[in-house]
Amino acid sequence: MVGLGHHGRHEQTEANLSNEPEAKHHLSRCVAWTALAAIVVIGGVLRFWQIGQKDLWLDESISAIAADGSLRETVTSVAKYDAHPPLYYLALNLTTRLTGRDEAGLRALSAVASIGCIVLTYALGAALLSRTAGLLASGLMAMSSFQLYFAQEARLYAFVTLLVLGSTYVFVRILKSRRTAPRAVWPWMAAYAVLTAAALYTYYYAVFMIATHAVVFCVLWFCARFRPGADEERWLLTARRAEALWPMFFAAMVLGGILFAVAWGGILLDRVEEMGQVTSRPYG
Repeated sequence: MVGLGHHGRHEQTEANLSNEPEAKHHLSRCVAWTALAAIVVIGGVLRFWQIGQKDLWLDESISAIAADGSLRETVTSVAKYDAHPPLYYLALNLTTRLTGRDEAGLRALSAVASIGCIVLTYALGAALLSRTAGLLASGLMAMSSFQLYFAQEARLYAFVTLLVLGSTYVFVRILKSRRTAPRAVWPWMAAYAVLTAAALYTYYYAVFMIATHAVVFCVLWFCARFRPGADEERWLLTARRAEALWPMFFAAMVLGGILFAVAWGGILLDRVEEMGQVTSRPYG
């Protein structure tokens, strides 16, 4: 009886340990937000430190010229002379009316976008794994030499990174949502379509983000369908939810592509034709 009692107390102790509050095993929300705020401040200081010290180089000068004048003039200039879509230049046109058109003013949009990347990296890491993982990822983003470089450059790369992270975060939220009713999911789908279209309006290579999301969704669906006993937290999806979500998800993808193609598809085709003419010319 003593042995049994001791064994019972041992099991109860293990059960109590396994049921300890989650806060002892994971960062509390307050601690996580405080740490994130510190990371954002450090990242912001690094991004704005001597941001206007260097002169503009050639590509930055192209950005400054494209973003000058009215919004209509910006779109016309980009359509005629630039290799990229117009959204970044339109945003730069608007922000430089507040920040000025000197070196620091032209680069401020990239610095702010890069700070936003820190926050979205935390949100993505926390959604996929944990708050601790989100903080580690955001810390790496804050100190990334590539991000620091692009944050102090009047070009589109920090801006499109922000949009890609935003689209990917919404994608993960859709996967992790327990609700599959159209009324509950469509707001996220609409956000995904808008962010996807915005990324395409900024950088053509954002199409690879869409392809990656589609592949990830199909792989997770395959794992859920053929591994019915697999842990849902690991695979993010169950077969039932995947079957309910896929029509809306791919419809959101198509909608994002249509939003891009309606206004800029013709310009893109002209660019492709021009590139074909240039590459087909004989040398010499």
